[in-house]
Amino acid sequence: MNDIRRILAIQLGHLGDVLLITPALDLLRRAFPQAEISVLLRRGTEPVLRGNPNVKEIIIGAELGKRTSLRHRAPSELRLINRLRKQQFDTVINFSASDRGAIVGLLSGARHRVGYPAVSRGFWGRDRLYTCLCKRDWLATHTVLKDSQLVCDFAASLGLRGFDDPQAVTGKPTFVPSAEAIAFAKDFWRNHSRKESPRVVIHPTSRWLFKCWSDESAAVLADSLRERFDAVVLLTTGPDENEIKKGKSILSLSRKTHIVRLGDLTLDQLGALIQHAHLFIGVDTAPMHLAAAVGKPVVAIFGPSLDALWRPWGEGHAVIRRPCPCIEANKISCDKSKTVRCMEEVPVDEVLAAAKKILNHL
Repeated sequence: MNDIRRILAIQLGHLGDVLLITPALDLLRRAFPQAEISVLLRRGTEPVLRGNPNVKEIIIGAELGKRTSLRHRAPSELRLINRLRKQQFDTVINFSASDRGAIVGLLSGARHRVGYPAVSRGFWGRDRLYTCLCKRDWLATHTVLKDSQLVCDFAASLGLRGFDDPQAVTGKPTFVPSAEAIAFAKDFWRNHSRKESPRVVIHPTSRWLFKCWSDESAAVLADSLRERFDAVVLLTTGPDENEIKKGKSILSLSRKTHIVRLGDLTLDQLGALIQHAHLFIGVDTAPMHLAAAVGKPVVAIFGPSLDALWRPWGEGHAVIRRPCPCIEANKISCDKSKTVRCMEEVPVDEVLAAAKKILNHL
């Protein structure tokens, strides 16, 4: 469609949410090759898309991700709306499924406004702010495919062919480390590993502690990889204070010496390090999706979150989990401030077996 010239994609979620819209951004480029694509993000998530070839501009809504009163938010949001209106977007796609994204889309002045219908949350009448709604049953669909369905439904509504089957046209998430980060990673592994040894990155923590594996299990896994595969293990965590604390606890429980970077890596550096490793092992958090995005096999440890929606997208990955009473009852009732039973019960042997299968294949 030649009249689609300026597209604004909205994703007001966290790092992992932004990573998972990259296949949909690729579909947008394929459907509308003549269009410029801008993306509205929360501050702090922009590193995900800095090297993405499909994105012309990243726009930051400084207050959009903060729970502040409308009175405090109003000045910055008015400036944002004025900026969007001046850019004259003709299409807005709200991947975040949020009220705010729907309102921003309407106030931007775009004539095409695409989004998901409200289900249990959202103000009454929100659906009327859109000109195109994704009508498919996406509640039990993987997030990557759900976002791609939104693009496919919009393309089909305009009469474009070849977008009837999102499963067939959806690619994998992408992350492009900078040249500086790649140089850093090559130098890092050259100084810390041996040519004949597999490189394994373990990221056993999340800022949500209920998603974390037990410290004891992570320590045994790291030691076993050293003993059985002569692997060089890099243990990483995010910058959150609780993650760093757990990382230190894991080290204190380990019998072997491992390489450690606790909370001091940029997303760019972490992506490059994983890209130049052989295997990533971690829990349901952004680095897990980052590993899949840079093309590395993943062993993902899941507990109180649905792997059907959030597992690493693509082939060659393994998911290890135990039954979760919260999921089976369709109600998350975990205390998010501590590790939970379904995570603690994930056995080291199963994770190690999945790692062995991938490393032997490689």
